[in-house]
Amino acid sequence: MTFRGREYSNFVDLAEDYNIPSDIYFNRLGAGWGFGEAVDVQLPNVEPIIYKGIKLKCYSELAECFDLDYDLVLARVRAGWRIEDIIETSDTVKKGIVYRGMYYSSLDELVEEYTVEENL
Repeated sequence: MTFRGREYSNFVDLAEDYNIPSDIYFNRLGAGWGFGEAVDVQLPNVEPIIYKGIKLKCYSELAECFDLDYDLVLARVRAGWRIEDIIETSDTVKKGIVYRGMYYSSLDELVEEYTVEENL
């Protein structure tokens, strides 16, 4: 099945990607919730996916933002890794800066993006 542009082999995988326990997901669907609504409404006792102040909707978004293999991300989540360790341990991620949801490869790149020239 395809949901929001990503292929899932089943509903359990979809729920896991969005950090929602599958039993809660199925209960929501059974109560008439839509697919999107069932994963978008976070539970108060489930920790959100946040890295350096950036809140991510799901693990596939995390993998995409940081150019990580999605299956590697899920394997590390299942093994109990912290989000920071999942991202920062990867050899595929170049160290850089994330600011306002954007990745910059260096401080110079960030400064260049936000420098405002004064017209005197």
